[in-house]
Amino acid sequence: NSIIIQVEIPGPGEGIFHITLTPEKIDVLPYSYDNPDVKISASYEHLIGITNGSYSADRLFTTGQMKVEGNISKGAEMRRIFKPQKRNKGMK
Repeated sequence: NSIIIQVEIPGPGEGIFHITLTPEKIDVLPYSYDNPDVKISASYEHLIGITNGSYSADRLFTTGQMKVEGNISKGAEMRRIFKPQKRNKGMK
């Protein structure tokens, strides 16, 4: 019942990590995963913006600023992690 999401950050702050989501917990590990359910690629700025509410993940995806490969519905589970506490009125 786990979901494996690999996150790739190109450019400044670049890196790669994967997240294992289970009903009980979330694990973040600092390396790539051979066969993730979904791969997400977005800039550091955009990922931080999703967490603080200044960017919409849906808008980033639809404008091509965030790329998603694999099982997109499983990728939507990222909302469990990247759930801003408060939405900013100036969301991009």
